[in-house]
Amino acid sequence: MLFRSDFSEELTSYGLKSTKNRQEILQVLVDSVQPLTADQIYLQLNRNGGTMNLSTIYRTLSVLSDKDILSKLVLADEGKTLYEYNRQVHKHYLVCQDCRTIIPIEHCPIADYEKEVSKEKQFHIIGHKLSIYGYCQSCWQKRNKTT
Repeated sequence: MLFRSDFSEELTSYGLKSTKNRQEILQVLVDSVQPLTADQIYLQLNRNGGTMNLSTIYRTLSVLSDKDILSKLVLADEGKTLYEYNRQVHKHYLVCQDCRTIIPIEHCPIADYEKEVSKEKQFHIIGHKLSIYGYCQSCWQKRNKTT
């Protein structure tokens, strides 16, 4: 597994030590096209020959999230938390209730609304999160088949 050279600088800029575990977890998340659970990160690391235990992954994810190096996506109905590398561009997601596919929405559908609320309420908004739950096309078709 190749590491980005700037993880060390990024970690130290947040007052964190640059450890092998942090480097490996960050690399998995940077390489991923969608947010991952701690279990998925664990499986990915072990597939690549790693030996990191799950409790270390959870502790590391917590530290990196607290420093905003990672973003969290909480699937409320399941109590699962997914993590992604914070690229300083917020994303929103469509989450399929059946297959659990997570589809990123490429633009912010509420940016204008956020500005309006900020002005109207004189409230300084620093961010927001939006996940929309439903069914992907494949699952929707399976649910609506008539036999």
